[in-house]
Amino acid sequence: MKTIVLDFDGLLDDSYEILDNKTPLEYAKTPNFDKLVQKGSCGLLSPYKKGVPTYSVMDLFLMLGYSRDEFPGISVLRALGEDLELSDNAVYIECTFVSTIEDNYGHRVVDRASCDLTDKELNQLMSLIPTNFEGYEFNLKTCADYGCVLSMTDKNGWISDKISDSDPYYPGRHVNKISPVYELCDSPGECKRAKSTAEALNKFLLRCHKILENHEINIKRKRKGKYPINFLITRFPGKNIDISTFYEKYGLKALSISNCRLAKGFSRFVKVDYLLTKDLSESVNSSIKYLDNYDLMYVKCCRISEGQIKDPVEKAAVIEEMDACLDKLTDLEDVLLVITSKKLSKMMGAFVNSGNEYSLIVSGKNVRKDDISEFTEKNCYIGPLRLEHDEILNLILNYMDKA
Repeated sequence: MKTIVLDFDGLLDDSYEILDNKTPLEYAKTPNFDKLVQKGSCGLLSPYKKGVPTYSVMDLFLMLGYSRDEFPGISVLRALGEDLELSDNAVYIECTFVSTIEDNYGHRVVDRASCDLTDKELNQLMSLIPTNFEGYEFNLKTCADYGCVLSMTDKNGWISDKISDSDPYYPGRHVNKISPVYELCDSPGECKRAKSTAEALNKFLLRCHKILENHEINIKRKRKGKYPINFLITRFPGKNIDISTFYEKYGLKALSISNCRLAKGFSRFVKVDYLLTKDLSESVNSSIKYLDNYDLMYVKCCRISEGQIKDPVEKAAVIEEMDACLDKLTDLEDVLLVITSKKLSKMMGAFVNSGNEYSLIVSGKNVRKDDISEFTEKNCYIGPLRLEHDEILNLILNYMDKA
């Protein structure tokens, strides 16, 4: 038996008066989701810990049987997703251009959206970023999904990712001073490297601020009454780490399919084949096309956009479009289908896992059928499946007769 796992970001939601007090998933017409529920069982899948929000990519990492200590950080995955070759002497940091105003307390973030910049202007600002500073080498690369990734390299390896974020996350707050996080350091030497890295990065960000603030692009923006794009804020520092590959752990040949670069980076990290697609329909078709070549297909259905999440009517319509893409999966023979979905919560212009349990469908010819006939948040709460994050792969292996 082969397995196709479909992971949906942001499918779950609250109920809305405009939808007759239903959730978008309850309100939408989803015959294919419903058919898959009827062919199997549903329930809940717990993330790392109930009520503890983490990024979905971390949840996936833990579901594959890896430990939190083996997770390299989102920035490393972003770097891999952009085809950067990782160095053991580098720290990788996700970053974003923002607008700040300087006051008595520091640099206050007043606007996190630089979407009115043209690509030409963004490239001009990026070209201003120093490549060598305080003995470190810096390289900044835009990400197709979101923001940029900054690599900070010391050729002698005198560098550490055990440092804090400069991103204040919440609106109206000031850029944080980066500090060494001694609680994460496992030796005095690591503490010294973390202190040195943090000090150099703080100086680098302030140097970038001065360069950006005085550039012609920002001078023109201020004349037009716009905020200058004058600061680079950082988060999620990480270093490359060697781990067991997915095949070494489970003996399964896997293919990751998504239109998300972060999913590509994750695939490269655990060393499974990956395929970038343009949308969910192409992803589903590809999962069927390559069934003979792989034991397990993982389809990442990248999150519903922020605008669609804010508009429940539009979100219901998008869910119906997603459901239509699943039509070819409902009659597959000798294939286990696993569908996970989650609710997202707002975090400063982005959305993160809410910390709620995932809704779960396990569907296939040998799966015990329950009495649920429609895929909704409430029905999954009623459904019999109750799995912890480290049990889902055991269930899959068992149905595949590979336990």
